[in-house]
Amino acid sequence: MNKSSKTSSNEGVIATNVSAQVMAVGRNATANQTLSVGDSKQLGSCIAELRQEFANLQIPDRAKAAISEHIDQLAEEAAKPTPDRGRLETAAKAVAGSAKLLAEFVSDASKILSPIAKIAAFLGLALF
Repeated sequence: MNKSSKTSSNEGVIATNVSAQVMAVGRNATANQTLSVGDSKQLGSCIAELRQEFANLQIPDRAKAAISEHIDQLAEEAAKPTPDRGRLETAAKAVAGSAKLLAEFVSDASKILSPIAKIAAFLGLALF
């Protein structure tokens, strides 16, 4: 057998319907997405709306502290010059999870679901 002969294979992707903001395909491929200044401002206003609705909730202090911490993490990451999308997603999922759980016990909690849904849509997440 000839040492120079190599076998090849298809390492590509076959897709019919793809919707993505950023994509990397292939061995050692990477993809990065950064937020534009306009995107950062829009995300910031969504977070401000979430904070406002959250501040108006009448919920136990312990629950308020836990959710507030997640909102703070989301806001801190969003305020960075180049926010990490993975950290934004993790914080948004944490806020959404806490809000869904809280909504089962406190009727007012549903008020923060709308701003959370806006943030999720902005990030391209399906949280609900």
